[in-house]
Amino acid sequence: YMTQEYQTSMELALKDQILLAGSIKYAYNQLKIKLTQTTYKSVGRVVSIYNTVLAKSSNEYNPIADTTGDVTGDTTGDTTGDDLIGDDTLVVDADDVSVITDIHSWDYELIPVADDFMRLLPSNHLVMPSNTMEQFIPPIDRRITNINELVARFPETEFYLYYVETDHDIDFIHYENTHQIINYMMDHINTSVKVAVQWVTTFESYTDTFYKTDHHWNENGQMIGYQNIVTLLGEVPDPNVSIKILENALYVGSRAKQIDDYTVVDDFGILFNDTLKYTVEVNGVEAVVNQKPWYNQGFYSTEIGVNHYAVCFGYDKGLIGYNFDQEEKDNLLVFAASFSNPINELIASHFNHTYVVDLRHYEKDMGTVFDMDSFIKEHDIDKVLYTGYYAFYAGEKFLIN
Repeated sequence: YMTQEYQTSMELALKDQILLAGSIKYAYNQLKIKLTQTTYKSVGRVVSIYNTVLAKSSNEYNPIADTTGDVTGDTTGDTTGDDLIGDDTLVVDADDVSVITDIHSWDYELIPVADDFMRLLPSNHLVMPSNTMEQFIPPIDRRITNINELVARFPETEFYLYYVETDHDIDFIHYENTHQIINYMMDHINTSVKVAVQWVTTFESYTDTFYKTDHHWNENGQMIGYQNIVTLLGEVPDPNVSIKILENALYVGSRAKQIDDYTVVDDFGILFNDTLKYTVEVNGVEAVVNQKPWYNQGFYSTEIGVNHYAVCFGYDKGLIGYNFDQEEKDNLLVFAASFSNPINELIASHFNHTYVVDLRHYEKDMGTVFDMDSFIKEHDIDKVLYTGYYAFYAGEKFLIN
């Protein structure tokens, strides 16, 4: 069982090719979770002691703790947004490097669950193992090269990069966050690119800003992201943006659904600004992009299992255009994935026209390959923003030809 051979064979047999496969698969996943946790109870403390000794004896381990650079700020106070941003500078030069954040002082326990997922206690977050240098360097190198080529091609256009640290960056097993992915990117990115980071340097800066059951940031993380991004872009965060927790809108994210675990649910909240006036085009046609206004008025399902993140914030589209009719302001091009969906219109409110491009869907939705040269010329783009977490920067589908 612990070699995964049994699980792999069983899962191949349950690819919905037999009668009642869904029910059998659910029962199997529940059994797998119980078996994994039972095994952990038998050997878990030995594994925990081994990992602690391994971390302390590793040549890469650095006992220097740095918790002074947490730009995410305090997320426990006023949710209007005034104190969610940290005091430290948000924009960092490409040659700045953060020291290792030693997380031995973080009071947590890891319990293996299923499919590489671990449950982080006491917060109940489902987390994944972090990426090794061997894993992240090749795809990140491709992305850095791609960005640097575009920066050289468009010297009149300002480029910005926002990176969100997640459990891809945090080594919960070995008790450290080396910030190695974003540090590597900053070491190799063109120095004209302005960079800001949503760091994880405390336990709370992770658990307070991400869903327990999903890989996306929650309403606290979204608020920090919105404030950091507009500050990076040279704008001032709008004080009218507020957080609203929606009653009985219980959210079970993709990670929990992957293993059919509905024992933990997330509260669901939105960022909202009632003062915004704008129009939206989706793939070139005027349309409704999300259901946030309806959610804000209390119109949403309270059934467990509803994908509130997609329904409320909108499904991924190749091109979304926001028109705020502010001709004195710049035009912005954003390359992003689903992480930006909850805050797209908030970022766009600081600009004249904003175009959000998801390269995974652009060619299918628009009927043509994305052409950077013609897009910048046609839409008179002043600023280009990349925003996302590791998977966005590592994904080959996000490269621009």
